Amino acid sequence: MQNPLRRFVFQCASVASLSLLVGCGPSGPSEVTIEISGNDMMKYSDDRFEIDAPAKVTVNFYNVGKQPKVAMGHNFVLLKKGTDVLAFSQACLTAGATPENEYLPEKMRDQALGWTKILGPGERDTLVIDIPEAGTYPYVCTFPGHFTNMKGVLIAR
Repeated sequence: MQNPLRRFVFQCASVASLSLLVGCGPSGPSEVTIEISGNDMMKYSDDRFEIDAPAKVTVNFYNVGKQPKVAMGHNFVLLKKGTDVLAFSQACLTAGATPENEYLPEKMRDQALGWTKILGPGERDTLVIDIPEAGTYPYVCTFPGHFTNMKGVLIAR
């Protein structure tokens, strides 16, 4: 007998949405697909979502904005649970965040579970992340100055 799939769709704005599809299997981790976007107002389409742990999470990230990448590029960086977003984001800047390293310096990457590249208007990227256990996992955009508005949490139960 197959377990039923649960589908949650959240509409947050006309230009941004988050979809969450969860399939729960009895013998392994859930498989979760998240669709999330960033826009020219420096906002993610959603700042919170919940899943059941353990899970294999596929993140499809889109930049739905129109501003050029050099001024309004966005990424999605999922941090390890317990990471302080403000301290992490400020440390990225002082550690040498540049366009060449996607605004995520090599020495800061050990604090992240996964990240997309910096996206310009109309671009998209996908990453797959294993969430092994329950906890609160923050996410943030590391483009300079964006972390104050572009942040959220993945809550694994």
